[in-house]
Amino acid sequence: MYQIVEQAGPKINEQMKPRWIQGNPPDVVYIDGDGTFTESLLVKNQQLMDITDWVKTAKNVDGEVIKDQLIGQPKLYDGKSYAIPLVFGVFGLWYDKALFKEKGWAVPTDWTSFLEANKQGLAFGVKPIIHQGQYPYYFIRNFMRQGFVTATPKITISSDPKMAARN
Repeated sequence: MYQIVEQAGPKINEQMKPRWIQGNPPDVVYIDGDGTFTESLLVKNQQLMDITDWVKTAKNVDGEVIKDQLIGQPKLYDGKSYAIPLVFGVFGLWYDKALFKEKGWAVPTDWTSFLEANKQGLAFGVKPIIHQGQYPYYFIRNFMRQGFVTATPKITISSDPKMAARN
């Protein structure tokens, strides 16, 4: 019988950092958040276990092979798996349809028209993009990167925010 002790919270990366540095990481971990720990960094530092063989046959409680149920397959590092994708999400922006109609603004369909709509909004006194001021990595990871790629097609986007900044 295994005893599972959950450790979670908005500062979990900060709280767990000493364990990672000391080479005593948790047995099971959900890697997300501010980019303090990324899968690629943990693989590079040999802090994740090779689960290549396990993931090929691991089954869920219904007896189905887990990898066959995933939206995306595990990322491979030199042909080895160290993690399975757990969460997929969709991020979007909302706009005031009535205001756009009233002002005769076109709804953006690409990055260029998005920037133009922002200029129109600013000229009218509307702040085009607002953010709550916390967790900026959500904004950077799921919004700004798209603009970088659109504006600079030769850029390569990494799943690691620190790598994205270097690209």
